[in-house]
Amino acid sequence: MTEKPRDIEAQSVTWLTDAERQDMDSRREWIYKYPQFFGNAATVEGKLALVETVLKDEKALAGGRYALQCLGIVLGDAIAQAKDMTWYMLQSDMGKGPCLGIPETTVKIVPVTVFADLVARGDKIDVPDIFNYFTTSVDRLKAEYATMVAGSSR
Repeated sequence: MTEKPRDIEAQSVTWLTDAERQDMDSRREWIYKYPQFFGNAATVEGKLALVETVLKDEKALAGGRYALQCLGIVLGDAIAQAKDMTWYMLQSDMGKGPCLGIPETTVKIVPVTVFADLVARGDKIDVPDIFNYFTTSVDRLKAEYATMVAGSSR
């Protein structure tokens, strides 16, 4: 059975509302207050170390999908900090959730669900690999978008 292609036109992207921003902040707070982390979560490296620390603690992950999505937001914060990206809200036929916009493009990425998706599939979680995958994808997509735009203006 083949899947029906998703209707890309059915997607909409908006700025975060105050309530959406507050929800993301409360999810961050849940992670940033993790008692066994003693690093500096203000840096990209610190955010990634924090995510790795929490992922190793079975008690912290007892929150299930919610906890994993909180970690996805912190991963997204690290990506945003490394690549100068901005959080938006994406509404599509698959639901509504935070996404990051790639600068100088209309392309969006959704790191929030990555950990929940990997756990659901039983895949290994390697935080540096996931971070590198996202950041190299951002660079590649930005370059492809620039090439596409340049080609269409000829």
